[in-house]
Amino acid sequence: MNGKIIKGDNLKVMSKIKDNYVDSCISDFPYWLEFMGNHWDKGSPYEWSLDRARELFRIIKHGGFVLIFGHAKTNHRVKAAFEDAGFNIADEIDWLYMTGFPKNQDIGKLFDKRAGAKRPLSEKQRPIGGKNGVYEGQGGNWGETINEPQTELAKIWDGWKTTGLKPAKEPIMVFQKPLEGTYCNNIEKHGCGGMNIDACRIPSSEEDKKMMNDKSSKNITSNYSDKEAKIYGAFAEDKAMPANELGRFPMNIITLDDQFWFSKWANPFPQWTDQELSKKCMTKEKTLLDGTKNTHPTVKPVELIKWLIKLVTPMNGVTLDITAGSCTHGVACEELNRDGYNLKWCDIEMDEDENGKSLGYIEIANKRLKAI
Repeated sequence: MNGKIIKGDNLKVMSKIKDNYVDSCISDFPYWLEFMGNHWDKGSPYEWSLDRARELFRIIKHGGFVLIFGHAKTNHRVKAAFEDAGFNIADEIDWLYMTGFPKNQDIGKLFDKRAGAKRPLSEKQRPIGGKNGVYEGQGGNWGETINEPQTELAKIWDGWKTTGLKPAKEPIMVFQKPLEGTYCNNIEKHGCGGMNIDACRIPSSEEDKKMMNDKSSKNITSNYSDKEAKIYGAFAEDKAMPANELGRFPMNIITLDDQFWFSKWANPFPQWTDQELSKKCMTKEKTLLDGTKNTHPTVKPVELIKWLIKLVTPMNGVTLDITAGSCTHGVACEELNRDGYNLKWCDIEMDEDENGKSLGYIEIANKRLKAI
């Protein structure tokens, strides 16, 4: 392997890394929602993030990037912490998926529950889960659902839910350590600072290329010209902008299946279904070669992490994950190295519950890496 997993507190581990050494960091921070009661998802997003952001600011090269997965309810606190530590907010990528599950409560049922009014259950009806009124089999016709509100307030508020929509995206915050001088000066000195757009372009079908080229030929740009009066001054002759053979310019919205992207040429919405949009993690990544399960609760897809690494990390760069979990970042690095990269990587994981007992994530990570 071209990297290592280090078990321990990420602040202590980072303290041993020299200044201006790391090209990129890609991490899935806690969301501070007390997810499944886990101790690592509790606390203050600002204070926790600020300590890590300050240490990252020290070890990241000028122009280097830090990409952090977040949650819409708490990522503004993370952004504030990174700004206060000295980073610039460069962008935010929305990762879209359709496998999220709404966690609302039914307000009508809450009124019935408060009143102690249970919804009726006949001899030929049986409960199918949930509490206070989710029943199946009206009159013996299995498949029908009885969900009749009992109290007056329940009838008025029937169909209303507590706050929150079905989650279908996660924001990925993109931070950049300020450049030292111009882009050219910074890249010449530190070897990083840009985004590898061509490595992350989304391949276009021949049909899409034809559509883009046809549109381009009818709308010749007037922005670029050899005339000083034009918007960008002397640059080139007026010309059409045909489709790029390498694919479409990557945008700050991403799905995984077929790498659909929003664009002005094609709107994929009518074709999207729950199956076509990306799942949060592929089944194969949750099952190890020996048949055991990857039990980490928030595994990210390897292909997504590979794309993010390619976007902000030089091919021979140093990349870090300070909240590594089952080390999808390390797996992504080794797969990229297998395919021509020469990344040096380090994944840091505490791998302990609040009582100091191992959670088994590093053992899982080693199995995943061994499989490559």
